[in-house]
Amino acid sequence: MIDQDEQEKFSWVKFLKVYDFYSQINISPDWQKLKPYYEALVGKI
Repeated sequence: MIDQDEQEKFSWVKFLKVYDFYSQINISPDWQKLKPYYEALVGKI
């Protein structure tokens, strides 16, 4: 059993889950296309 505070947080998680588009996509990203972007981004550090 969860306490009242956890129940309230869980209600928010369930509510906001419908707006989480990224975890609902069934297509994996093409890492070969993304690799240059992230390499350049890391190179700026």
